[in-house]
Order: sequence, then structure tokens, then C-alpha cells
Amino acid sequence: MRIGPLTSSSGSGKETRPSFGRPGISSCSPTNSRVNILTSIPNTELNGHKTLRLANTSNVTFDGIESEALLILLDQEGVCASSGSACLADSGEPSHVVKAMKPEAGASRQMIRFSLDAATNLQDISAALAAVLRAAAMLRPDLLPA
Repeated sequence: MRIGPLTSSSGSGKETRPSFGRPGISSCSPTNSRVNILTSIPNTELNGHKTLRLANTSNVTFDGIESEALLILLDQEGVCASSGSACLADSGEPSHVVKAMKPEAGASRQMIRFSLDAATNLQDISAALAAVLRAAAMLRPDLLPA
């Protein structure tokens, strides 16, 4: 039996993170989780081109929600996501790619990138989607049902 690595890196040499097969959500899901986030949470926006994109990666702006706060809550639920590139992990500055997608000053601090890996299954995607909805509601109480 072959066991894969427990850590992964972007190749920049600045960041190595545990990888446990529950990295997040993306448009390649049969349940179309990306659309669920965009329709379930007001003022969210898919960043980048709508169709010419990597099938396993989605970058979403959560207007009114700081990405670092959202990432903390998602991490507590076991969902791995990112607010920026590994090559700028030690910097508070957004990457050139993020700046190109959202040139507005504060927009980069409200963006989260979700990715799937080969081990991600529908249960992982459903759990990640539920975690995103709970975390967003905690950070923006106006999202809670009246």
C-alpha cells in the first residue's frame, strides 16, 4: 500500500500545510457547490472567468466578511481554504493575481480560495459548504433567518 505525503507545498518554499483530503469546494462538484455558496450567501461573487478556469479551484469574494476571520472559523471545522498565495504567505499584501481580479483596495481581504483534490468526495463538499454557511452567518448576523 502506497501512502501519500501528509504535507503539501506550492513550491515556493515558504509554506507547507497538512493535507487531509478535505480542502474545500469547487465547481466540479456534481452538486455545484460553487453556485450554492453564491446563491445562499448574499453579496458573494465568483472571482475570475466563469467558465475558463481550473475545475478544482474557486475564488469567492464574501462582501462584508474578513477572509482571515472566515478562515479561522473554517479551520475550526476542518475545512482548508486560503486567502492568498503561498508565495506571499509572510506578507499582508495580496498577490498580483488577486490584485488583477479585484483591484479595489479592501476586496482582497474578503476573498477565499477553495480547492478540491483527488480524495475529496461529495460528503466532504457538503460538509465544507455547511461550514461556510455557518461561518458566514456567524460573521454576518444579517444572514441569519429572522
